Amino acid sequence: MAGKMKTLEQRFARLQEIIAKLEQGSLSLDESIEVYAEGMKLTASCRETLSEMTAKVKAAREQALGFNAADKTQAVDPLSPQEPDFAKNTGSAEAPDGPAAG
Repeated sequence: MAGKMKTLEQRFARLQEIIAKLEQGSLSLDESIEVYAEGMKLTASCRETLSEMTAKVKAAREQALGFNAADKTQAVDPLSPQEPDFAKNTGSAEAPDGPAAG
């Protein structure tokens, strides 16, 4: 059944159905094993798809941020938190709201 389901969402929905069936405990041992095997195949398929999607997102992000694969350099990532350099901004190593000298 894993081969017939095209979207990740469809495969996740089927996995949820499988989990519910197994949790009910109403299947025979043979049925449980069959459904479990289907679930394992779907899990592997979903992991592969998620890995591919992650690679695509990473590539798009690197492209958007100006990542240069040749020299492994990257422009500043606007989504990454950066520590403010108070010494550069105020002429002091203290934060603007830090303790007063004296």
